[in-house]
Amino acid sequence: MNEEVGTFSTITEDGELVDHTSLYQGDTLVAFFSPTCSPCRAKLPTFVEFATTFPGGREKVLATVVGEAADTADMVERLRPVARVVREDSNKGAVSTAFALQAFPAILVVSPSNEHGRPIITADNLDRDLPVPAT
Repeated sequence: MNEEVGTFSTITEDGELVDHTSLYQGDTLVAFFSPTCSPCRAKLPTFVEFATTFPGGREKVLATVVGEAADTADMVERLRPVARVVREDSNKGAVSTAFALQAFPAILVVSPSNEHGRPIITADNLDRDLPVPAT
């Protein structure tokens, strides 16, 4: 926690520009998923439900799905109603790099920081707090 978020600029799956400056406007829920990650697939429905309750709505939720376009299509479509969605081919993409992504799933809250001069991670490991639905 309290790690600074790096700079990034990219386009969402809906063609919207999203960059690090969007994180200066209050708390933002940020998540990283991959279709090859079984915990990601298991937690996705609960994350989608949680995201609907996050203050500020869809504009305050940023989800990045990492993988090939065909493999990520289902996750992207499930996230679109509740988040601005970015798809990256690998964890070397702009958003993944800015957050120093190391594992999936990653669910964080990012807040502006006057002390640091850029957004910082104020809550991490939220994926541990989201229950896995029974199958």
